[in-house]
Amino acid sequence: MKKEYFYWLLGFLFLLLPFTASAYQIDQAQTLANNSFSAQAFAPVGQSFVPRQNHLLGVTLKLTDAGGAGMGNWMKIQLRRDSMDGDVVAVSQERYLEDCFNFIADPGCGLGGGNPAEVTFLFVSPAAVIVGETYVMELVVDPAGDGVNVSYHAADVYSDGGYYRQGVPYLDDLWFRTLAPGTAEILVSSANQLQRFSLDGQWLGSEAIPANGAMESARDLIQHPLQGIWVFNGTFKPELSHYWEGIWTSQSFAGWSTPNNLSYGGIASLDDFIYVTDGSTSQGGAAKGIVRFHVNDETPPARFLADSDYIDITAGLDGKLYALRNTYGDLDVIDPHTMTVSTSFDLGHTSSSRAVVVDTAGEIFMASWNGNLYHYDATGQLLNSVMLGSDLYDIDVHPEHGLLVSNRWGQVWLVDFALQVTASFPLAQEGAFVAFGEAGAAPEHCVSRGLNTHYEWIEAFALNGVDVKSGDNQGYQKHVGGPDLHMQEPNTLLLTPGFRDAAYSEYWSVWLDIDRDGQFESDERIVNTRSNSPVLTTFDVPPNVPRGPIAMRIAMRFDAPPANCGEFYYGEVEDLIVNLR
Repeated sequence: MKKEYFYWLLGFLFLLLPFTASAYQIDQAQTLANNSFSAQAFAPVGQSFVPRQNHLLGVTLKLTDAGGAGMGNWMKIQLRRDSMDGDVVAVSQERYLEDCFNFIADPGCGLGGGNPAEVTFLFVSPAAVIVGETYVMELVVDPAGDGVNVSYHAADVYSDGGYYRQGVPYLDDLWFRTLAPGTAEILVSSANQLQRFSLDGQWLGSEAIPANGAMESARDLIQHPLQGIWVFNGTFKPELSHYWEGIWTSQSFAGWSTPNNLSYGGIASLDDFIYVTDGSTSQGGAAKGIVRFHVNDETPPARFLADSDYIDITAGLDGKLYALRNTYGDLDVIDPHTMTVSTSFDLGHTSSSRAVVVDTAGEIFMASWNGNLYHYDATGQLLNSVMLGSDLYDIDVHPEHGLLVSNRWGQVWLVDFALQVTASFPLAQEGAFVAFGEAGAAPEHCVSRGLNTHYEWIEAFALNGVDVKSGDNQGYQKHVGGPDLHMQEPNTLLLTPGFRDAAYSEYWSVWLDIDRDGQFESDERIVNTRSNSPVLTTFDVPPNVPRGPIAMRIAMRFDAPPANCGEFYYGEVEDLIVNLR
């Protein structure tokens, strides 16, 4: 007969999961909510806060559909200085939340209520703020919609601010997070390897970029603030490869290609979209222009500006798209909302242009094959240039750290906005495409494990028919990778215990870190049951959860339901990363 549980919680340790592609860290937050109110009926609505970082990427709020009219809502965040009446210093992308966006239901259900959904609003470019001063995030909702409720906590939880309701400040606080850039680093795509370096050139790690279906070489890359790293992978039959939290996926688009020039093939990230250049080629890629992919596949890929042959594209820090048509300095400025050319520049026929970036003032920096880095004003007039080295390949821009330039031989330069070289190092042995990355603060999941597996353990589990047989792991197992989760249909989970002798009745709990905040919270528990035999269950993933990796914890305990954290005596815990697709 097994002894009763006698080993109590020893304390908390922390397990660092490999969230290597997170591009942000949480700067300020208040994550308690016990009520909500209408953002339209009580406008202007907002929350004051005091930043600790000097740039912000965006804001996350918890929202629910007020329902009633079967309509969706357009909304955005305005970042104001000092108070609700202060100057607007940044404006987020405008987002449309369809009717019933926070329900597991089809659009048009016409219902209100439900569990609040976390909605993130990214600023057009990182918003410069002053550490220690007060700012207000104002939620602006189009009054033509049928209503959105914003979650709050009826108490003064966040000491550095409070919410605004009808423009009046209160001590109560909205549920909110502000997102700041993580630690800046250098990303390099070369020889089908994705490599990471610190800004002083120290190697941090690498991942093999999976070969595309045509076995072609990977090209340019970009990091999305929330959705990982994206790679222009190939030439005549390229794929858009996506790396997020240790998992690679890819997709393509009919007719998309680029000429087989070493430095061609551009990629850009802006709001919820990834943009790639499309050039006319003879191997089934006659179409051209710009192809746009949605980061969560909410809209199908589409081609724009099909009359133009582009070799590079960038998202300017001014919120516009800029695309090079050729190597003669012909540059189009593109409105990302209408995907139409608003103006064009001729930057000079002798420039051998290969790649461009643009700062917050609209000033242009262009890397050329002749080895020069050129600086133009917002009207396309040349201001300055500097010779770096032959055969420049690629360029990227960062609001704090300036310019990142590479060449055909794998040399990389850090250059400030005055074209002064601040660092230079060889980071590859051949042509290098480069991008600034952000290593975010990794979510920390608390340790949980069983101390004795002599009598029982987790023998296996199967998610959506994919079997993972683990056996006795002495109380804890961390899996590398895992099966896929489904977004639009129920997921099945089969949990199988292992016993040495008799079959004991075991308590099972399973959590999904749906909001990816490093905590397995009570409302994220998807299984809570007891059985002495295998357990088969189904569950749905809430709507509006972004695609990508999610941490899952499976716990089996003999004498009581397992808690989300902590050690217990009889049983076992297994952690894994599953991919929401």
